[in-house]
Amino acid sequence: MKRILLLLLVSTVVIPAAKAAPGDTTVVTVHQDVDMTWYGAYDQWTQFPTTGTYGKIVMEYTMGCASTGCSDWDYTTSIHARIKTGEYDSIFMGIDTVGGVWDTIWQVVERMDQYELGRAITPYGGYMATNSNGYNNNWEHRFYYDVTDYRSLLNDSVQIRAHYSGWSSGFSAGIKFYFIEGTPPRDVLSITPIINRSFPYEDQTTVDSLYLTPAMYTIDPNALGSSMRVITSGHGFDNNVYCAEFCVRDYLIDVNGQQVVSQSMWRDDCGLNPIYPQGGTWLYDRANWCPGSKATGYYHDLTSVLTPGQSHEIDMSITGYNWSGTQTPSYIMSAVLFQYGAHNRTVDAAIETILAPSMHEEYSRMNPVCGNATIELKNYGSDPLTSVTIVYSGGGGPLTTTWTGNLAYGESEIVDLPLGWQGTLFPGSFEVEITDVNSQGLDDVAWNNRLETAYEVIDTWPAEFVMELRTNSKGWHTDWTLEDATGNVLFSGDNLSNNTLYRDTFNLPVGCYHLRVNDAGKNGLSWWADNDGSGYCRIRAVGGPIVKIFPADFGTRLDFEFQVTSGFSVAEESNIVLDVFPNPTQGVFTVDFALNRAEEAQVQVVNLQGQVVQKFNLGMGMSHRLDIDLSNQPKGVYLVQIQSASYNGFEKVVVQ
Repeated sequence: MKRILLLLLVSTVVIPAAKAAPGDTTVVTVHQDVDMTWYGAYDQWTQFPTTGTYGKIVMEYTMGCASTGCSDWDYTTSIHARIKTGEYDSIFMGIDTVGGVWDTIWQVVERMDQYELGRAITPYGGYMATNSNGYNNNWEHRFYYDVTDYRSLLNDSVQIRAHYSGWSSGFSAGIKFYFIEGTPPRDVLSITPIINRSFPYEDQTTVDSLYLTPAMYTIDPNALGSSMRVITSGHGFDNNVYCAEFCVRDYLIDVNGQQVVSQSMWRDDCGLNPIYPQGGTWLYDRANWCPGSKATGYYHDLTSVLTPGQSHEIDMSITGYNWSGTQTPSYIMSAVLFQYGAHNRTVDAAIETILAPSMHEEYSRMNPVCGNATIELKNYGSDPLTSVTIVYSGGGGPLTTTWTGNLAYGESEIVDLPLGWQGTLFPGSFEVEITDVNSQGLDDVAWNNRLETAYEVIDTWPAEFVMELRTNSKGWHTDWTLEDATGNVLFSGDNLSNNTLYRDTFNLPVGCYHLRVNDAGKNGLSWWADNDGSGYCRIRAVGGPIVKIFPADFGTRLDFEFQVTSGFSVAEESNIVLDVFPNPTQGVFTVDFALNRAEEAQVQVVNLQGQVVQKFNLGMGMSHRLDIDLSNQPKGVYLVQIQSASYNGFEKVVVQ
């Protein structure tokens, strides 16, 4: 059996079905870094496997910058499977007047059913608060979607559409499908589209009568289960409740006039976005999406309310609100009804993914690690999971743990695996494997019991070091903890004063530690879109250079793990950390900089004609902060120049 890497990305070679074994993978590549530079569809016909059974199908959507660069804005992108129906329409193309005879020109086109496989919103990629050049053309982010239930559609010749809603260039799309050999958890008897469109929201009555209308659906007499998959996101706002993008609303599903589902359309974790920092308002929570993330998809089990052999009325709606304004908000909604046969697996625990240790960009906020590995455990069998024994290793010898709980079919849980060798991960790969399920030995499916992934080795620091934390003008928003590998809080700080520099010196025994900095306002220590000022967090050697600078624009929380051994494994940072804020400014701004050693420094402000308009001489020190007032100077661009024995550089500041 092949080894299966993170997210089942095993092979880049198509494996002939006649020779395939469970767990082997066929890779179908569709779009290859296709530039999406203007609103519209980017279609590609693709040949999918026509034979074979597959235990899992994963779609990988790689979003990158277009060849002309990334766009500044958060635009909706979506991936669809378009299926021929055998029915045709005539489209009016124009009028032919050749020879003085009037005639109409029509084009005959085949109707296509369209099914949304996944949706993701682009980040603010063209500019960033900490980098005016934005993301470079090497930037990319991978999204994964389980599309196993769509196997009957992903067969033979299919048109795959990448749709881009942007009005400027741009982003790129790479689409691959991974077909994992094996028996699916359940056979899908039918896939029925419910809705797949965007629609304006002016009032609830109009939406219910024009877009979310009830319809009758007949359930297969042989169906033993059914579910609805719904992907929805709200966009735009211009009213008193900031709907649809910035307000909490539910979508509802009624069956035969009775409400059976109420699902919130809201993401409250945008400040934990793994793509950070960004320009724009990336950390504001939104209606089921965040800039640079997937729109959340939900599965709703309707088995208990849909009777085989009978017809049922299914109706979707959105909790109402009073809209008022000039810009109509909108929702993008897709929903399909799946009908299933019997379960094909009785006992099947799967390691769905390894979140840590991992080098995957989606899990960057929680890596690298030394305290706990983290996996997602999922049940694909009809029997509940009550206990799972897991063996794992990162090069320091195998460890074993047993998870206990109660997971029904389709449910998953995040599981921490303590790294008992003091968190020391050696270069190589992290491996995890299920060895016993429900105290019955191995389960029904072997190929999804094991995963491995490469990882980044953790930083090492000496026992003694200094944390420098400067608060912004809302110091009470910030708190921090330093924990050991078992989660015990060793040191902490809260109720911090505004605009204050805290220096804490630690002397720690050998081991693994977790530093966490929280911001109650979800906007970090510095963010361009507020008036909270600017702070920072960094690590120094005692009496020496800066060795770690954390991004101040971190959103909700900053997490960092490290090991204490005999010295720093990382080189010192650049000679200076320079921050000028606010920028642009009305005239008054702050210059904050840190040197790697105590030195005298000179600060001068120079206009574009080369004239020095202000000059300051600073005494010996490693950290300096001063306020500068240019309100009596003409508007324009100025250079703030810093000079010391070891550094000579500048930063631009714009006076408006």
